[in-house]
Amino acid sequence: ASARWQEMVRVARSAFASTTTTTLGVAGDKVGGSAGQMVVSQLCQSLRLLTPLDIPFVDGRDVLHTGLQIAKNTGRVHADLVTATPYFHCTLFFLPKGFGIPLHDHPHMTVLTRILAGTAQLRTYDKLTTKYNAHNPSQPLVQVRPNQDRILAAQNQHTTAQQDAPDPLIAHLSPTHNNIHSITALQDTVLFDILAPPYDNVPDSRSCHYYRLLQPHEHPNRTHRNTDNTTQTGSTGWMQEITAPVF
Repeated sequence: ASARWQEMVRVARSAFASTTTTTLGVAGDKVGGSAGQMVVSQLCQSLRLLTPLDIPFVDGRDVLHTGLQIAKNTGRVHADLVTATPYFHCTLFFLPKGFGIPLHDHPHMTVLTRILAGTAQLRTYDKLTTKYNAHNPSQPLVQVRPNQDRILAAQNQHTTAQQDAPDPLIAHLSPTHNNIHSITALQDTVLFDILAPPYDNVPDSRSCHYYRLLQPHEHPNRTHRNTDNTTQTGSTGWMQEITAPVF
């Protein structure tokens, strides 16, 4: 493994083995001065330096192309688990142009996403409250606040991240900010994710949930509607939990 990979794993292991996700779940994409924010900042610096050649078993662009070709052949997003520890998992996701990962969450988890190839749109929401769904008790309703859509682009590899702006290469999804999100590939795209702690598939713990965004006429509270049936940044909307889709 390369020195850059070893350094990234060292920082991640040190951070996530000694810091709770609640401490890390602050500041969204902006890094400030608290201990949790400093940990995220260190990891982002390591991730920024990472290249496909640094990742174990990834032998440059040919293997990235192979992962994308598998996704194209199967018609589904392809994923490869790179590293698994009790504290975090590292996973590669291969999304051909037009493919996407639908709205889902990472309960009580911190996720750092580094784009390695291509361009992708990231749409995120903050979870506010959960409401019992009398029509379908197994699919609760979730009130959300949308955040500004973002574009992640690997071509920004050599640009400098601005202190007061989101990093164009990296997205930070915390337990409280950006946690419900979807990703759409605008070009053939490869993403590298660090999930901490990893999913445990235990109900009410860290199992993944999928959602659909409700239109205004479906909201449990209908006093405020957007006439264009969209949820505007900064306003609130509602989602319904759904069965995991095939993607």
